[in-house]
Amino acid sequence: MAYYPLSQITPNLYTDGTEYSTSDGVSYEGYYYKVATGKLFTGRTPQDTPTLELFVQDINEPIAPGIKNTPQNQFYLVEGAYPSSDPDPEIPPEYDKNIFNYGFYTSLLSEDLTTLLPYYICTKPTEQDYSLGEFRRYFCKKRNQLIYIEIDKSQYDKLINQNPQIYWQMYKPFFLTWQLTGDKQNVAKTNKNVVELKSKRERLPKLGDYLKNDYIKYYKE
Repeated sequence: MAYYPLSQITPNLYTDGTEYSTSDGVSYEGYYYKVATGKLFTGRTPQDTPTLELFVQDINEPIAPGIKNTPQNQFYLVEGAYPSSDPDPEIPPEYDKNIFNYGFYTSLLSEDLTTLLPYYICTKPTEQDYSLGEFRRYFCKKRNQLIYIEIDKSQYDKLINQNPQIYWQMYKPFFLTWQLTGDKQNVAKTNKNVVELKSKRERLPKLGDYLKNDYIKYYKE
């Protein structure tokens, strides 16, 4: 790496993980600095090691190996990727730019493509879950973009186990233990704390926004 005098360095910049990624495509959250040429590097200053160059995340990258972005298949390149059949259709405007295209997903199946992208499924709690007072909600985040998708346990297990039937390399799976019953205010507070803790520990920025900050979803008295 070239040497830059302090006068040509802007130190102590910060990114929330939605702007830049390293050369291997992994999103970066944390401190970085900028040099006079415009290049960006991890760390507060060049003295912070190891130093990795940062790159602007490309929202137009191919959605998966061998699948190019076209108007017909750009079904998940936005934050959310809710399907039109979402049983909870109150989609925030910032997520309602490009609805999941079930037609394209069906066409993939008809072409016998065995490796697929994660897709949205809303799993609702059962009566047994309500008896227990909680259940698990499963999600994944695209590793180099701010894109969350709520999925089911089957897809979650495939991602965790790196099953070749799904593009596990591109997504980070996680779950939330979601409170269902009890005092309404306590339920909301508990679920909010769960989301904020998961977001902080696993570098999942704006997770609450994806959930529409609805911390009493599925609540039952």
